[in-house]
Amino acid sequence: MLYLICYDIENDRLRSKVAKTLEKAQLQRIQYSVFLGEVSEKNLKDISIRIEKIRSEASDFNVICIPLHQPVIDTIFEIGDKPIDWAYFKGEKDF
Repeated sequence: MLYLICYDIENDRLRSKVAKTLEKAQLQRIQYSVFLGEVSEKNLKDISIRIEKIRSEASDFNVICIPLHQPVIDTIFEIGDKPIDWAYFKGEKDF
C-alpha cells in the first residue's frame, strides 16, 4: 500500500531520527516533513514501533500515516516547481 507520512516535530534531534527511520524504510522524502512510499503491513507496524519509541522522548510530536488507495492517487494534483514522479510511485516505471 502506498502511504503518505507527514510529521510535525518541534525537537530537531527527534525530527531527524524520524526522518532517518522513514528513509531506512525506503520511503522517499517529497517535502521537508512529508514522505511517500510503498509500505507493507509488517513494515508499517515496524515503522510505528520505531516512531513510538522516538515519541516517548518528546511531548510536542505528531506523525500522520495516510494510506493512498488508487482512486485517490488518480485524483492528486500538484502546484509547484518540483513535481513528484507519480509514475514511479504507481509502479509504472523504475526509479
